[in-house]
Amino acid sequence: MTFESLLGFEKHLVQKRLERKSYHLEQKGRYIILREIGRGGMGIVYLARHGFLKKVTSIHGTKDAQQERLVELLARHRGNVSHVAAELGASRMQVYRWLKKYSLDPKSYRF
Repeated sequence: MTFESLLGFEKHLVQKRLERKSYHLEQKGRYIILREIGRGGMGIVYLARHGFLKKVTSIHGTKDAQQERLVELLARHRGNVSHVAAELGASRMQVYRWLKKYSLDPKSYRF
């Protein structure tokens, strides 16, 4: 093994440890925010873990009141009375399953 591959492996272990352990930015409701994934026109996306189930998820936060209203309408439409958006406090957020293996970048598709 080369020195560079050892460093890469060590970085991988540290990342896994961060995702598993209780290192977190903050807690929102039942979800522990692990890190920020990205920002865009619609809001902020965080990598999070459910505090009890230990499932890794992505949480999508909204930027303004109009988007918060849209999230609330989507929650009602889906029939979820106790939707996560209502449980995370003042700022509305949606929680999705974290798909680590897949990318939404069209360049990464394999045919």
